[in-house]
Amino acid sequence: MLKWFNALIRALKALRRPAGSPADASPSSWVPESPTQLISAWQQARNSQSLGFVLSQARISKGLSLLQLQTVTGINATYLVKLEHNLVAQPSIFVLVQLAETLDLNLRQVITRLDPTAYSPEDLMALERRWRLCLLAQPGNRNGILMLESISLIWAQMGLPSAGH
Repeated sequence: MLKWFNALIRALKALRRPAGSPADASPSSWVPESPTQLISAWQQARNSQSLGFVLSQARISKGLSLLQLQTVTGINATYLVKLEHNLVAQPSIFVLVQLAETLDLNLRQVITRLDPTAYSPEDLMALERRWRLCLLAQPGNRNGILMLESISLIWAQMGLPSAGH
């Protein structure tokens, strides 16, 4: 019962503004007025498949705690919590690639859940240049290949061609 309730609370926090909440309520201050509103918010969050929800569900389905995932990936558990609760406006693309690999997630499904406007074209160009140089030095480097694929997906979301092409 406690697990179910905690899952509902996490789903509720994942919402930007649930249906039925006042327009001026911030996501962190909104409190459901009824169990029906809480269930509706949970269903909305579940259906939205936010980045945090997908990461959380993948971690849970693998049977990993946050601390175990931290041990496996080297990613700080506090940062993982913030990612799972959609509290990071501009998540590290490299971290998302690591998590997708570790949790057996499709990279496209992870990257397409990002807000592409969170990344400036200048930052993406610099990042892409850096990883292209990495691949020149180490052809076939899996991290480099996945990073360039991720950056290309973000460019596509922005409606722009990759800077490298």
